[in-house]
Amino acid sequence: MFNKGEYIVHGRKGVCKVEDITHLDIDGADKKSLYYVLIPMKNQDSKVFYPTDNDKIPMRTIHTKDQVEEIVEHINEIEPIWIDNERQREYKYKEVIGSCDCKQLIGIIKTLHKRGRSRLAHGKKITYVDEKYLREAKEVLYDEFSLALDMDKPQVENYIINNINESDKAAE
Repeated sequence: MFNKGEYIVHGRKGVCKVEDITHLDIDGADKKSLYYVLIPMKNQDSKVFYPTDNDKIPMRTIHTKDQVEEIVEHINEIEPIWIDNERQREYKYKEVIGSCDCKQLIGIIKTLHKRGRSRLAHGKKITYVDEKYLREAKEVLYDEFSLALDMDKPQVENYIINNINESDKAAE
């Protein structure tokens, strides 16, 4: 069980702060069950009520600074996630974004960052679907990493992209 005031990663909502743990007095809610009251970082004006005993959506505490630095240190070992079939690729990206798995999120970012550069080099724009999943993967990953590393999101983005570019150069 998470604690009040703690930051967690929720599979569908991204990084959230546990504002409270309480019983809900609203229609349709089990009055005996405890619920997390979550404030998503991406929309701090909203609240999410989520049962504490529900295991359908992955939730975990955010990574520590050491864990994040370890992940980034091995960024060149993280495989890009590319699937030729557009429908299957979109399904996989949705699955990864809801998984709370930082390494797979980096896999999406690496893939779409590289694909975007290639398309631009050929005079094409990044596709809407690629842009959408790149934005979502970055949002979840950068929110978590910004808390763990005590950096703002643009600094985290530079940190990640610089490491991806270095790993691309090393692979060439």
